[in-house]
Amino acid sequence: MASSERYLRAIGSRNRYAKRYAEELARAVLDLSVVALARGVVEGGPLKYSSASRLAEAILLATDEHADQKTAAGGHG
Repeated sequence: MASSERYLRAIGSRNRYAKRYAEELARAVLDLSVVALARGVVEGGPLKYSSASRLAEAILLATDEHADQKTAAGGHG
């Protein structure tokens, strides 16, 4: 989250480090466990379906948590 905010602030202020911050943000995303699961599914192998199941569960959990946060904040579904 911090790297996203740092990048957006840098872009907004035309900071010369924006490119570096963009790369840091991309590396942080690539390190996420759901990205590793997605890679495993795409690449195949013996754990393809197990990884796909865990990926689906993680996405559904994240979606449910996001909906819960919006509801708690007074937003709509």
